[in-house]
Amino acid sequence: MSLFVQHDVFGSNLLRLKEKQRIARNFSRAAKKYDASARLQNNVALHLMLYLPEKAGTIVDLGCGTGKWTHALSVKYQHAKVTGIDFSMGMLTEAKSRCYKNVQWCSGGIEALPFPNESFDLAFSNLAVQWCQLSNVLSDVGRVLKPGGYFVCATLAAGSLAEMRTLWLNIDQQPHANDYDTPEQQIKICNHSSLKVENAHHQQVTLYYTSVTELLREFKSVGINTVINASMTTGLTHPSKFQRFITAYEGLRQQKGIPCTYQVLYLVLAKK
Repeated sequence: MSLFVQHDVFGSNLLRLKEKQRIARNFSRAAKKYDASARLQNNVALHLMLYLPEKAGTIVDLGCGTGKWTHALSVKYQHAKVTGIDFSMGMLTEAKSRCYKNVQWCSGGIEALPFPNESFDLAFSNLAVQWCQLSNVLSDVGRVLKPGGYFVCATLAAGSLAEMRTLWLNIDQQPHANDYDTPEQQIKICNHSSLKVENAHHQQVTLYYTSVTELLREFKSVGINTVINASMTTGLTHPSKFQRFITAYEGLRQQKGIPCTYQVLYLVLAKK
């Protein structure tokens, strides 16, 4: 069982569509248990909320998931029109079932938003952009933002899941984890978009687990256990290799538990 999708496999539109459909299915299966397991997402979202502008009348939450943070936006901006969009129908079904007030829901991807030009004062996205090509997201967000609007987002950067990547490279020379651009590379992409970088902040976040099994179970519970090709699947499903991985990861145990490190990039972009 492979855990992550590498963005460099998206060489063709057809392959990219198939992978995104598989990602959507995994998120759909995880929807009901997602919030209870989404420690990273919840921690990052709380920090991301600090970057929000004082006022916004129309808001879209890109990759809204279960709608937890879409609802938080509707509470913060009580008189705003808030829309949550996600490509996982299971996530949207869960969001709708919670009967959040003053929120509309929309099915769709965040690289080709189904909204008219200049629809929103604020676009918000918490750890969804890393599933997409950043340049595509920025292009369409720039299109749907009103002049003076903001895009406030958090995404992952190079160095995320460093423990897992290093261990697997030592076992079978396969990373078994996503490749992410560095913060500098991502900021450079932003600078080549129609949006202006108002703020960019990089933060390392390390979570700890009682066991490697708990760590992998959390990955599955938040929907990121996507198999991308046979070569990576073989390494993970072979019992002896998997046990070597478990043993090696246990060797990294600290007083707080088994570490899993993420590099998070917070961005505030403005449309002039």
